[in-house]
Amino acid sequence: MPASSVSPALLIQKTLGTRKTDLVLATILYSIHQLGEALVPVIIGVAIGAAIEPGDPGALILWLAILAADFAMLSFAYRLGARASMRAKQHGEHAVRLWLSDRILDPAGGVEAAPGELLARADSDAGRLGAFAGMLATTIAAAVVLLASTVMLLATSLPLGIVILVGTVVLLVVLGMAARPVQRRSRLEQDDRGRVIVLAEDLVRGLRVLRGLGATRAGARQYRDASQRALGTTLHAASGAATLTAIGTALTGTYLAVITILGGYLALTGTLTPGGLVAALGLARFVIGPMDTLAYAGTALARARASAERIAAILNAPAARQGDGSSGGTGETGGDAHAAGPDLSLHRVAPIAGSTEPLSVVFPGSGVTGVVASNAATAHELTALIARERVPETGEIRLDGIAYAALESERLRRAVLVSPHDAALFAGTLAEALGEGVSGVHSVPATPAPHAAPTGQAARAAHAAHAEEIAEQSTEGWAGDIGERGGALSGGQRQRLALARALATDPGMLVLHDPTTAVDAATEQLIAERVAALRQDSGTIVFTTSPAWLAHCERVVYLAADSPALTGTHAELLASNAHYRTAVLR
Repeated sequence: MPASSVSPALLIQKTLGTRKTDLVLATILYSIHQLGEALVPVIIGVAIGAAIEPGDPGALILWLAILAADFAMLSFAYRLGARASMRAKQHGEHAVRLWLSDRILDPAGGVEAAPGELLARADSDAGRLGAFAGMLATTIAAAVVLLASTVMLLATSLPLGIVILVGTVVLLVVLGMAARPVQRRSRLEQDDRGRVIVLAEDLVRGLRVLRGLGATRAGARQYRDASQRALGTTLHAASGAATLTAIGTALTGTYLAVITILGGYLALTGTLTPGGLVAALGLARFVIGPMDTLAYAGTALARARASAERIAAILNAPAARQGDGSSGGTGETGGDAHAAGPDLSLHRVAPIAGSTEPLSVVFPGSGVTGVVASNAATAHELTALIARERVPETGEIRLDGIAYAALESERLRRAVLVSPHDAALFAGTLAEALGEGVSGVHSVPATPAPHAAPTGQAARAAHAAHAEEIAEQSTEGWAGDIGERGGALSGGQRQRLALARALATDPGMLVLHDPTTAVDAATEQLIAERVAALRQDSGTIVFTTSPAWLAHCERVVYLAADSPALTGTHAELLASNAHYRTAVLR
């Protein structure tokens, strides 16, 4: 789902509409079940009346048979209704998660929330929307049976019917007013829970760094404080929901007491028969369940609205890149077979972190170009700009002379691939991780065999990145499991596998950012040599200060903080620029 303008109310409606047939079916079946339940005290009252009346023993047997049929009907209706309701719930949750995924992965970008926060919204918030979709059928059925019970009570006793009607209206109004604070507390609860998830993710990912700095106690203290705040808001939200439930219980209890007193009075005065009294009191007791359902529906709706607001904030996040160009003029740009890749150029791009000068530089569509930045922030900024994760405030980036703004995002992604320093690996086998590169760009629909050795471009990429050794060291070969985020691999193995995956895509322009910082010097030298040979007919930009890589670059661009970019070979810049020597030899 691209960036949109969807209100929380519309989001709830869309969620409910994902399985309309199941929702309608569940509503009908639950209504039949509830009406069957409501008829039980009525049938029992009639049966008692028939038993009291002399001279007609067959009437009692008939009404008992009707009661048995009623139980069979309501039981059957409940079973089928529960299944339909569960389908509506599960499909509603799934639809919300798909909408979130589509927006988060939209090439237009614009979603800046941390992964942990996005996970909280896709899990807990989507779950609450789905839960509301699942219980809507029971809520409607409760309203239907309340109306039917009122009609039956009006037919049995006009005063009792009026009392139930008025009591239901009062209950709904009071609970609707009491539900508003619950909605606010629920939103705060979800916000704090999301922050704790984000913090936990950051701490786990940076645990080695924290241990190296001796800052594990500080990290633990920060997480404990955030967890305590989240616990406080959760308890506050739970107390609000409990208060709302208590108000509903108190009101329904008062209502039942009034009905019981009034029914007893009418029976004593002869206005109600014994059978009618049993039916009236049974109905009055029965409708407590539907009224409790309506009371809880207020809490569920308040939570669903709070979660819908959080999800809508993601769906409505403005795109970072507006106005993708039309397909005109982009047909020759892509990751298809090519004699040479597209040229990539930056024209007076500014501002750039760590640099005071606007940047103008051209990266050719063939051979390897090294980029050395005196400030690490400059490299991070440039990779984000080239990946189109950000848009420069001034100047522009061009691909084969066509401005980024005139290129469709999907075509740009096929032509230019940026592999970040901390490239993520997905859980699976070595073969699957390497196959993601090929299938991701060339749209291969079939999932690569989880155990098959790579072939073609994937095999060449694995050889260049020296990733074959990883499979050789695994007892299961290419079927070896890499764990969550590649956790079963060493740091160097993760980098080599990520590099192989990037090379397997064979894009026209490949951008690498410090691809082998965790690899030993001898292996890094071998990888740099092989990558240069593999990519000689395609463009490659390597942001690095590693002499092993720079020595195999056809040219090197040095970006100083306060001067224009310098271009030359690694040897030329070493001989002519002291700042460059310091940057790459330290």
